[in-house]
Amino acid sequence: MQEELNFISDALSQDSGINFETPIAHLIPRIPTALIIEDSSLTACGGYSITLEFWWHIAFPEEVTHRTLLHLEDNRDETFISINCLEYVTIIINYYATIVKFANCKVNDDPYPVILCVMDNTSALNWTLHTSKKSIIGRALASFFCGLLIGSRIGINAKWISTIENIIEDKFSRLKENINSDSSVAHSSSSTYNYSKLKQEHEELKVCSFFQLIPKLLSLVWEILLTQRCPDLSLILRLKPHDLGKLCI
Repeated sequence: MQEELNFISDALSQDSGINFETPIAHLIPRIPTALIIEDSSLTACGGYSITLEFWWHIAFPEEVTHRTLLHLEDNRDETFISINCLEYVTIIINYYATIVKFANCKVNDDPYPVILCVMDNTSALNWTLHTSKKSIIGRALASFFCGLLIGSRIGINAKWISTIENIIEDKFSRLKENINSDSSVAHSSSSTYNYSKLKQEHEELKVCSFFQLIPKLLSLVWEILLTQRCPDLSLILRLKPHDLGKLCI
């Protein structure tokens, strides 16, 4: 609770530079500018958008996977990182890619676009639309995400999709093959999968550029998962599109 109070206090300070206003385009129901899809396993995550023409994949560091169900029996360990938190991280990274895309390319003439985030994890969906109530890590990630949304011209909404429908994204994360496997098999499968085949197997991805995250920012995300704390709001507000990542052909 103290972390959230500090976050709110920083936001309300006179020198925060935050304008407490929201474009009406982000409040009313409307057709989304783009659809972005993501999924996560206990070893890796990934996302893509055909409309925004990007895709990405990231393997989680061992420090993170060692705190998941691959190595811990349940959530009784205070360092436990749930699949819900990893799914939420995936949403945040997809939003990174969206910010970079709109900053570097003219997608349309809409001054306040809205993206629709599609996922098969209901907890991550609820955290995106509202916030996490019980998970300490979830609340820290929510604060971080809130900091990214403050002042952003890109709105976000979320929708649930069934696991069966989320075919391409499962290949990014290898979730459905690994979730019931032992840790050694799961890690091996995620590490050796040739993601270059994705563009061969799915022609719709051939127009997409690969989104490469800035290592420093990625380390910031891992730090939130491992320390269960959100960085200072002032640090988040200073982040610019070039601090997040780049699109590689």
